[in-house]
Amino acid sequence: MTAQPTPATPARVATHDIVQAEALAWLAVHPAAAGSSVITSLPDVSEVPELDFDGWRRWFIGAAQAVLRWLPPEGVAIFYQSDIRQRGVWIDKSHLVMCAAEQERAALVWHKIVCRRPPGTIALGRPSYSHMLCFARDAARLSPRSGPDVLSDAGAMSWSRAMGDAASRLACRYLQTETATRIVVDPFCGRGSTLAIASALGFDVIGVDLSAKRCRNARTLLARTNATLPTLPVPDAFARGAQLFDAGAFFDAHEAWEERWRVTTDQTERLFLQGLIQVAAGFHKLLMIHSVDSALRLLTKGLAKLDACPAQIAGLDLAGFRHAVADCARAISVGTFERAQIPNCSVHG
Repeated sequence: MTAQPTPATPARVATHDIVQAEALAWLAVHPAAAGSSVITSLPDVSEVPELDFDGWRRWFIGAAQAVLRWLPPEGVAIFYQSDIRQRGVWIDKSHLVMCAAEQERAALVWHKIVCRRPPGTIALGRPSYSHMLCFARDAARLSPRSGPDVLSDAGAMSWSRAMGDAASRLACRYLQTETATRIVVDPFCGRGSTLAIASALGFDVIGVDLSAKRCRNARTLLARTNATLPTLPVPDAFARGAQLFDAGAFFDAHEAWEERWRVTTDQTERLFLQGLIQVAAGFHKLLMIHSVDSALRLLTKGLAKLDACPAQIAGLDLAGFRHAVADCARAISVGTFERAQIPNCSVHG
């Protein structure tokens, strides 16, 4: 594929909307837009003081049901929940979310353990781990893998109940590579740290919280995030990604193309770039993670997006590249793949 110089595209700043409201009431009157998914943490009993424990438990399951019911058909819901101790007994919040999912006929796509403290830490109160669970109504079309099953470090937390930057980034990356998500919604957004990471990755975001103070904090964080985003020229980001891809640095190519995906406003170009990102991620999964199933899923998704693009886009000829990637996918599926089959993404004359 040979790139021709193209004018730089104006920087795209992801939109954000933070609403002070009761989450379940907001969900009830605001139908989900196409391309919406949810990343959230439901409040525990200490955050709903007007309810006793049994009342909170019923409320918690009902709130998870409301989130799952709200999703559009293509959306997913990712819950991040830490267990609590009540009357000397541990309460498994992942079980409560599963109860809600069973009621709503939503399938569990994946379930991860996230370490809030180093593995081996003895916790006397709040546990040193959290659950992260992803649900969808049509799980068969989604990859069950998105990084490790156990995340050894949740990452920096803006406050004690925050999700952690590394966990938030893992969840957002999954939405980016495995789903058609354009909008990330957090109905219990707190200070907005997860939404800030989603915004930095190019998603439009909507946050809801009952606290006026937390809403102000979230708006401030999102404004600061968008103000500091890099605005590299679009052609430069693509060229760097193509060079990395040709050098076999598939994860780094994925990262470089993501920069371009984040700043372009053209929807066809965004589809094209997401296809390239998924192809690069597929080869990374195959060669570095040794996951044939994940690689095939990503390559298939990437090819579908590239097939939906014009044969010529921004001076690029996609036909040969698509054909070669499809040959790779077929070879992987029958066990005859060789690394030399991976095509170059750019031709430097």
